[in-house]
Amino acid sequence: MTKFQLSCITLGLAVLLTIVPGLNSFADEWKREISLGYNQANGNTDSAQLNLNGAIKYLMTEAEFSSSMDIYYGETNNTMDTQKWLSLTRYYYNFGEDKVWFNSYQLEVMHDFFADVDYRITPATGLGHWFSKEEDWTAMLEGLLGYEITEYRTPGKDKDEGAVFIAHTFMKKKVMEKAFLSEDLSLIPSLEGNGFRVKSETAFINPISTSVDLTVKFIVDFNSEPSEDKKKTDTLFVTALKYSF
Repeated sequence: MTKFQLSCITLGLAVLLTIVPGLNSFADEWKREISLGYNQANGNTDSAQLNLNGAIKYLMTEAEFSSSMDIYYGETNNTMDTQKWLSLTRYYYNFGEDKVWFNSYQLEVMHDFFADVDYRITPATGLGHWFSKEEDWTAMLEGLLGYEITEYRTPGKDKDEGAVFIAHTFMKKKVMEKAFLSEDLSLIPSLEGNGFRVKSETAFINPISTSVDLTVKFIVDFNSEPSEDKKKTDTLFVTALKYSF
């Protein structure tokens, strides 16, 4: 079984677990969504692709658990030219007198066939601050320490591993009457070398109904030290419909 097939099965199980009857008593606290769309890639792949995303979120009084997976797959002339997936599981809880500080714990797993990444695993933990957490304006900043392990697809190439620092910020602003504009930005320098990565996801979310949103995203992945013959920057322009339930 390929990693791509395994990721599809994992996503399917995650979605199934959120709708089984046993969880109905938590209906007010569970948030679930799935989206399907189309995107244009540039960088190590230059093609139009299908994308699938699934996410679950459990809201508690002063904490939040979330898990999501993004899958990108594309073919040109019946030949695969895009295979990428990313999974992020995260937990944080707020503390302090005004609950504006939080501890966070996360695990990110990534596979990018055409960027020569067989898998990259990054567990991390850190501390963050909420500047605002209102419905129309959300802003936070956090710093995390993690350990990153990258296994490459190139036969005989040694895997990379070492400590990293993750500087992460998220901002979401209500624009017009119902739409939102958001920015999710991470700077990830290695603590054991000179390399660093940057991840940016700029999104526009426009509700079509109470449960369906039109989402448009521009995603940038930059790696200062890519594999040999690979480009430093990959971009994705994504258009998708998201269904929340």
